[in-house]
Amino acid sequence: MMATHGDYESQLELAKSLKDHETVIKLHVHLQEYEKALEVIETQGDPELFYDYSPLLFPHIPRQLFIAWRSNERILPSLLLKTLYKCHKSSEMRNAAIAYLKLSLQKDKNRDRKLMDKQTQNFYISLLVKYKPDELLPFLKNYGDVRKLVPYDVECALRMCLDKATDNNELSRCCVFLYCVAGMFEQAVDRALPIDFDLAKECVKKMNECREEQSLPFDPIPRTNPQKYSEEMKRRIWLKIARYVIAEKNDIAECMQLLKDSKNILKIQDLLPHFPEFTKIEHFKEPLCASLKHHSDKIKKLHAEMKESAASANEIRADMDKLKTKFSIIKPSDTCERCKGKALLRPCFAFACKHFYHRDCLEQAIQPTLSQGEAKDYKSLKNKIDQCKRPQKAADLGKSEFKEWRTLNMKLDRLLADSCILCGPKMIKSAVRPLLTEEEYNKEMETW
Repeated sequence: MMATHGDYESQLELAKSLKDHETVIKLHVHLQEYEKALEVIETQGDPELFYDYSPLLFPHIPRQLFIAWRSNERILPSLLLKTLYKCHKSSEMRNAAIAYLKLSLQKDKNRDRKLMDKQTQNFYISLLVKYKPDELLPFLKNYGDVRKLVPYDVECALRMCLDKATDNNELSRCCVFLYCVAGMFEQAVDRALPIDFDLAKECVKKMNECREEQSLPFDPIPRTNPQKYSEEMKRRIWLKIARYVIAEKNDIAECMQLLKDSKNILKIQDLLPHFPEFTKIEHFKEPLCASLKHHSDKIKKLHAEMKESAASANEIRADMDKLKTKFSIIKPSDTCERCKGKALLRPCFAFACKHFYHRDCLEQAIQPTLSQGEAKDYKSLKNKIDQCKRPQKAADLGKSEFKEWRTLNMKLDRLLADSCILCGPKMIKSAVRPLLTEEEYNKEMETW
């Protein structure tokens, strides 16, 4: 009724007596008594009141509202973004917004629970890009250049800087820094060269020192793997800097310094094609001599390796020649290790370890030790040999048939005589094989 008749003073007194704080705040705002409304909000100290009424108060009393935000430790900056987005309307609002977010960042350094989320960080960066670009680079450097540790969105920050960096040297430096954080060192060098030659060198040096993070599960300590970037990529970027020095600065001494700075990634032979035709060779004397010495040492090393390889090849040939004439003596008393019968009674295999096996005994013994692929080859060879009738004489078969029969038997011999099944690798591998097959195990269990 009071509101209908416009009796706001009586309505205000009634709301105060009833302790209806929200109505009191609304009436003060309606009467454009913004500071009084803020006093009521501060008295209550409820963050929700700040979130609800800050958008109404901020355009009118930004400085006073900033002081109130600063005094209340329970306010979350991320929930004030709806209000802070309006700061573009006046310089006083911008200054208050930037000051509050900057203060929140300083407080975050000493807190375990961070108040500034990624969205709020990105908004603060957008304000610095637009209004205070000279403060942006120190802000970015404050978080370092390890991408996983920065609290803002690197791509978003880079995009904002690129949009405004056309004629702004500070924002261009920010772009270079963000390119490095993102691991885009080639783009960083491209951006840095027109601004600052030393900055471009810093970028590529940072790439040389860069290591790929590899964290183990539940491991708080980041571990590193070297060589995240290839030598070819590093050489290409160093060469880009060298070409800039030759084309823009025409500084031969600086180019020679690049060879040292690159830690031998860049070679003198990489630079020579890019120098003018009439450049004096005296500037290249030292690196050229070093390069020639390096190549000379490399050639000597290759010669030594070739001699060593030739000697090894000769030794192998000599060993092969010896193997052709190598033989084993089988005594009449020697027996087959499987059937214990006299070895010479039937065709047999003699191993260098002095173990002897009849051919049929070896075939029976070796089958359980064969891998799946070897067993398949064994069955295939046996089937093919069975299809060929064993000749009593070579004349009993045609030349091609006899040759095929002989080839199949040689392949089977190589499979059987690969190693001794008693003391060779097959016996060692059998240690991990179960004593019973699954079928034998089930049968044994049924008898219990």
